This record gives sequence, C-alpha cells and structure tokens, in this order.
Amino acid sequence: MNCLRLSSIPLRVTIVISLFPLGCATTPSNAKVLVPVVETSSPSVQRLQLRVAPLEIVTSGVRAKAQTDSIVTVKNVDASPVILQSFKLVGDGLDVFALVNPLGVSRTLMSGQSAEAVIRFAPGASATVGVHRVTLQIFLAGDDLGPLVDVAGLVSQGEEGDMEPPLSQVIDALGYHMNVGGPPLVIGTGPALVGDEVLAPTFVRANPGPVAVDPVARYSPEGSAPYGYFRVDTAPKSKPKLESLGQLAATQFQTLNPDAEGEGQISFDPGPAPFGLYVQSGKQTLFSDASLNKGPTKHVTRVFPLKSRNDETIPNAYLVAFEEATNGDYQDYVFVIWNVTAVSP
Repeated sequence: MNCLRLSSIPLRVTIVISLFPLGCATTPSNAKVLVPVVETSSPSVQRLQLRVAPLEIVTSGVRAKAQTDSIVTVKNVDASPVILQSFKLVGDGLDVFALVNPLGVSRTLMSGQSAEAVIRFAPGASATVGVHRVTLQIFLAGDDLGPLVDVAGLVSQGEEGDMEPPLSQVIDALGYHMNVGGPPLVIGTGPALVGDEVLAPTFVRANPGPVAVDPVARYSPEGSAPYGYFRVDTAPKSKPKLESLGQLAATQFQTLNPDAEGEGQISFDPGPAPFGLYVQSGKQTLFSDASLNKGPTKHVTRVFPLKSRNDETIPNAYLVAFEEATNGDYQDYVFVIWNVTAVSP
C-alpha cells in the first residue's frame, strides 16, 4: 500500500511542518526504546518540535478480504524533549480502521527520537461499500493537540466487473472533488463530455520544467500495464512515437495508488511541443487522442481539471481516466498529470 498520495496538495510539493521536510515510513518497527521521563517545553511550542509523516494516508481493498497497515512516524526534531500522551482515531470510519499500537502510557521523545502509530485498514464482510474516513489525533503533554493525519479507505464489494468502485468514489477517496459524470459505475463511452470533463486529446507544458504523471488508481484486468506519453509528427500518416514512463505491476490491478515494477520515471520534460498519454492494456494501446485508437471505443479517456476537496481548482493539473473495454467505467487506469495545459482540437 502506498502512503505517498495527496488530496488538495500536488504530490510534487513537499509538505512542511516547522520548516522540516517530510518523509514516509513504510515498515513497522518492533524496537522498544526506554527513555527517562523529563520535563518538556510549553504546549504552545511542542507541536512545532514534531515532524509527522505522512500527513495523509489513502488505502483501498475488498471487504472481508483486505488488511493493510499504514505507519505514521512522529519524530522530535528539536533539541528539547517532547512528551507524547496518546494516539487516537476519530471519525465515521472506525468500523474499518483501528489503531494497532495505541500508547498505553505517555512516552518522552528525546531529540531525534521517533514513535510510530500503526493504523490498520480491515473492512469486515458487513462494511459499507464506499469511502471511509478517520483522523489520527496526536496528543502531547497537557492535552496539546499535535498535527492531524487524514486517513481515507475505499471499500469495494469485490474485484472486476460490477463489483468495482465507480470513478466518483475513486476521486473522493483520493481527496479530489470533481463531477465525473455522477455516482454510477458506468459513465458510458459516447463522445459527449460528462460533468466537468474537458476535451483534451493532448497537453502542453504549462511552465518551463518537468511534467509529472502519477498513477493514482487501477481497476482493470490483471497484467502488466506499460504507460507513458506520445508525440505525433506533423508528417502525414505518421505513427505516434511512444516514450515510456513506467509499467504498472501485474498484481496491482484492483487498487488505488498502484505500484510500478522495475524502474520508471515520475517526471519528464516534453519541451514546448504537444504530447498525449497512453497505456498499453493487453494487446491494445489506449491513446488520449481518440483519432489514434483502433478498438471499438474511440473515446478511451476522459479528462477533468483537478479540484481539491474544498472545490478549488488546482492550477495546471488534470485527472486522466482511461477505459480499456466498452462498459465505460473509466477507472481502469487513472493518472494525475501536473504542470500542463489541455490542448483542445
């Protein structure tokens, strides 16, 4: 499960607490460190001494089947000690989330020391399908409340077909808020735009520098899925030139934030020329430019300007949703692309 995802903040922007860059822990630690209990600084200063990472967790899975643990690391980055009183989860999602290691007693973190909160996502057979949310609260000495961690989990009924979550639930779990054609699973593959969709067969770089492409969801058949960007020469009957960025892992086919296999790129510099995105699904290649698609579905991508959960447009960022078949759910392969402007035909 990935912990490196965002809601209203671009993935390529480092979140900072008290001017310290964040990290992301991925493996629980069983080590126990005994430290003396000493006096700490005033509550108003304590929270500024902490580096908490990640500040947001997004996970997913099938009810009665999924179980994933996510780790939040709390580190004292100041010279003075900090006392941790407790960890607490609050919110409507307590039926699918639980703290694995709540603090039984307060703990003092000396300078440079860390503590971990392990949050388990385990939706039962009766869990409601859809998005569940909780917040991790970190209490310090004097009940001073430290940085909050937002946690979201997308519960699906099963794998593939009509048991997959709709695109609307996918973007909700990821922390975005766009009209993607409504709540149904099937949006349809017709040429008409839906919701906030814009016609964008290609893009151009918005500002000098790299463009980033993040795979944020995949609900497709099993198998490796190479993806990247393409260029189209101006010469007649030219074929698009494919530039690989990575390959989604074969087993990562029903999940948010799918992992890649092997080495890949998370960013590239296309220069000033227009380019589009592609995904190779089985024997077919899906292009954002409908004129290049050979299968029964021409309109294989729907592109939506990215909006945060408070409905504010995120500049120069888009959600690109691919349809690999004909049912029109458009969550087979979902990417977020940064630092671009859509090019209408």
